Amino acid sequence: MKIVVQNYQYQYALSRKQIEIIMSVLPKKYFEPIREFVIVHGERYSEVFEYFYQDRLVYFTYPVKDKTSEIITDAIVELLIGLVRIKSKSQFGHKMKDKERVEYLPFVDEWLDKCLFTISKN
Repeated sequence: MKIVVQNYQYQYALSRKQIEIIMSVLPKKYFEPIREFVIVHGERYSEVFEYFYQDRLVYFTYPVKDKTSEIITDAIVELLIGLVRIKSKSQFGHKMKDKERVEYLPFVDEWLDKCLFTISKN
């Protein structure tokens, strides 16, 4: 999977290195469907994590002014939800309802602390 940072002028909630670390923590099957992961700046799509099945392309839009531990945690939650949505063949391009988001929280609960711990070690 190729990771592209669209604009180095801005700061993002997750860096390329942090995404690579998360890739090393999670099973490979969650990143296999992705050909290119683009960290973008600009107007957000419906969600922070948007996937285009035909192009196997992710747009991750989470620019920040200040990078705090809360923002990093929230960004990892968004990343994990996006990855599990791909595996469950969820429809992208719309704002998720709370009910839909809750369906993915067991996956987040399983992996969030492992991701945060591994990022903190690096």
